[in-house]
Parts: sequence; C-alpha cells; structure tokens
Amino acid sequence: MGWYKIVFPDDVFAMDEPLELERSAREVFEVGGFPNGFEVYLETQHIPMEGGTDVKVVFYFSPVATIHCDKLFKSYRGSRCDEPVPSGQPITLVVP
Repeated sequence: MGWYKIVFPDDVFAMDEPLELERSAREVFEVGGFPNGFEVYLETQHIPMEGGTDVKVVFYFSPVATIHCDKLFKSYRGSRCDEPVPSGQPITLVVP
C-alpha cells in the first residue's frame, strides 16, 4: 500500500476531529506494537482566496501506517496520495 491522506475542511470546529484522529492513530501505533516505519504527518494548509483564507488540516499516513489504519480511512474518508512534499508550510510528524 502507498501513502494515504485525510483532509479536514475549515468548517470542522477548532481541532476536535483532527485531534481525535491523531489520538486514534497513536492508539493503533501502540496496540500494533510500535511498528517500524509507522508515521503520521500533519500539515495545516492556509489557502488564500477571495474574501479570506481557506484552512485545511491534512494528515498523511506512511505506507506502514496505511496498513494498520485501514479502519480510520473508512471512518474519515481517507484517500490515496503521493508522499507529502513540503509546500512552504510545515509538515510535522505527529505519530510516533
């Protein structure tokens, strides 16, 4: 399996859902015995648009994390993606 991502649009209240996803991914990591290569990254994208800024919270799951987190992708509607490339905005490792 390759990389996967889950995107939260700006209408998600504060960080409630993204923080819950991060906790769930960390739990999968721990229950799975801390597998090597299990990585989850977070990027907050600020996209200028007419009348303001669109904010999206994006979680990227490494191929190893993808194998272990398949149930999360169904709950949060994950999709396949390329390996994240810095776009000028920080990408932070959040799990492990």
